[in-house]
Amino acid sequence: MSDIKIFISCNRESYVPQHPLLYPIQTGAANTGRHFEGMLHDDEGEDQISQRNTTYCELTAQYWVWKHMDADYFGFMHNRRYISFSKEHLKEDMYGNVVMGMIDAAALDKLGYQPDNMRRMIEGNDIVALAPLDISKCTWLPKGQRTVRGQYASGQQHDTGDLDLLVSILREKYPDYAQYAIDYLNGDKGYYLNMYIMRKEIFNAYSAWLFDVLDAFSAKQDYTNFSNYEIRKCGFIAERLFGIYFTHLLRTQPDLKVRYMQNSFFSSLDKPYLEPAFDEHNVPVVMASSNEYVPFLGVLLSSIIANASGENNYDIIILSNGISPTNRQILEMVLEKRPNFALRFIEVSQILSNSDLPSKHHISVTTHARYMLTEFLPGYHKVLYLDSDIVVDADIAELYHTDIEDYMVGAVRDTVVAGWYKMPGHPQQQYMDTVLKMRDPFNYFNAGVLLMNLDAMRAKFSAKDLLDLACDDKWMWLDQDVLNSVCDGHVKWLGQEWNVMAHADPNPAAMPESFAPKWLQDAYNKARRNPKLIHYAGRATPCFAPHADLYWVFWKYARETFFYEQLMGKIAQEVEVQQTYAQQRHELEMKLNKPVRRGLRRIKRCVMPVVNCVLPLGSSRRDKVVKAYRRMRGIPEEGYQI
Repeated sequence: MSDIKIFISCNRESYVPQHPLLYPIQTGAANTGRHFEGMLHDDEGEDQISQRNTTYCELTAQYWVWKHMDADYFGFMHNRRYISFSKEHLKEDMYGNVVMGMIDAAALDKLGYQPDNMRRMIEGNDIVALAPLDISKCTWLPKGQRTVRGQYASGQQHDTGDLDLLVSILREKYPDYAQYAIDYLNGDKGYYLNMYIMRKEIFNAYSAWLFDVLDAFSAKQDYTNFSNYEIRKCGFIAERLFGIYFTHLLRTQPDLKVRYMQNSFFSSLDKPYLEPAFDEHNVPVVMASSNEYVPFLGVLLSSIIANASGENNYDIIILSNGISPTNRQILEMVLEKRPNFALRFIEVSQILSNSDLPSKHHISVTTHARYMLTEFLPGYHKVLYLDSDIVVDADIAELYHTDIEDYMVGAVRDTVVAGWYKMPGHPQQQYMDTVLKMRDPFNYFNAGVLLMNLDAMRAKFSAKDLLDLACDDKWMWLDQDVLNSVCDGHVKWLGQEWNVMAHADPNPAAMPESFAPKWLQDAYNKARRNPKLIHYAGRATPCFAPHADLYWVFWKYARETFFYEQLMGKIAQEVEVQQTYAQQRHELEMKLNKPVRRGLRRIKRCVMPVVNCVLPLGSSRRDKVVKAYRRMRGIPEEGYQI
């Protein structure tokens, strides 16, 4: 069995799965001042060029491997780009990438990363290379520029003089390669990304040639005023050098055994499987959010911090659906210098986008991500899940420590749905009776606050089971209905104070709870007077309803966030929208009522002469009629004249 080592170049702390053929290596370690755990480092030993990482990019890893490692096959990939070993040709984007989400077990299985499968595809070949990019089909390039040279020239900070210099160096040092270089650069098949697997003998010869040429090229550069992009040009040139060397091998060694593979691109570098952040007193809290909902997520975090206890460690996990790097940084700043808080992200956007999951009302596909917690958190037995439109006014550790050993979830009855169920003519009743078919319709819980027994849930169903079930279009409240359906009869009921539903209209008579059974309505009213957790679902968020129920609790914590100004801006936008709507409605009413008003004026012109005869101006009869009319209409004495 061949010794195969494939090195994953990492210029940042990245997740690399445990795999017998994969070896993560930190690049530019000499420039960072610290070593990433669980990796090789390109600054170890005397013969290394780690400090050149700013100019040589991932090639500092190749140099270190060349000088320090031994194997039958040497391979190189990147922290977010893996060679695909799939037996099938996978769908590619316009740039030739097989786009994946996270580097998880499902993705690796799809890419054929079973060790035996990889060995079968590697052993017996001299080189495993990425399939060449057909530049003639790169429609984003002008027709006359669809060559390797033209593609290089298309970069705003690329200088085609670099390619001319490269050819001149080859003429001087390796003249046999000069014409191959010219042909390759003028051709329309390009080999990019510095990703490949080579037999030991070929790898050693290639590395000696590559670094000799690259050092000569680098020696002729003046890096003084290069931008952060330009300073990486040796890395860019190395991509072209691989293509030149590979082309030379193909033409001079016709018996060379080559296998071409696809390139995959991972959109997320988040670690897909998390272990508890703290060894003791760990309180895991999971939230889900899109980038648009981050300001509300910030308020939730602010409220958790304000009520936290120093006796507990708060393990915050955010299921992200496209949260931007900037917003991630802001959220991390909220928790910095708090030793009993940890904040980590799991990017779930690609997983969700690959599923045929519905969205409805204010519910986005992001909320479906909680189905995956049994897989994402293999080392966790119990977690607390909170929607991002929530504010807590108590220590959530108190809620987390509730014993749910004999249940799948701990949850709070949904008072709104209970009210709808009893409301005459409301469709919720028929839906719950004919679709959900719950044992007791008043044992329906709101899934915005869930204490989840992950062990019990794993024992009954898989994440895929829930995702498949969620794709059924029969659900009215989507993920919430799915969870109620599968957990019915296995729920530990929490006090109503742990999920008090706020309303855009704070008038008690207007709340659906007024229709709920007395025992549940009383429990809700008691909890509302002293809530521990307030759920501003839908349009009940004070940004959209300034006078919403319990709005002052929201703003108490919102003022402490970096998002306060954004949230205030949402109020201004909402007011502007309402004013625009009112103006448009007024204009429409005026337009529709114009014929009516015209008709009334005509009637008045005809009737008033008769009124003036019967009720002369200044007469007591006229005064009595006017006073009676005012009383009937509720008009003040000075408010009406006839």
